Amino acid sequence: ESPAVRVVIEAEEEPIAGSVEGQGLGTVALALGILGGLGVAALLIGAIMWRRQRPRREERKAPENQEEEEERAELNQSEEPEAAESGAAG
Repeated sequence: ESPAVRVVIEAEEEPIAGSVEGQGLGTVALALGILGGLGVAALLIGAIMWRRQRPRREERKAPENQEEEEERAELNQSEEPEAAESGAAG
């Protein structure tokens, strides 16, 4: 019979510079997750606001264009009688 052999290996690992161990890793992951979520939320809100304001700008431009068209129509109407008068006089 052989006697019992017991082998014990003990190793002490030195932490690598800049590494995070244990609960610190979970905290960093949680903080990054929260910051990432807030960033995505901010982008979505910005995109929604931008899309809502874009049609309003087009609507604001439309009445200005109508006014310009009305002014052009008035100018054209005022020029037509003058052309008729000059044609009748000539």
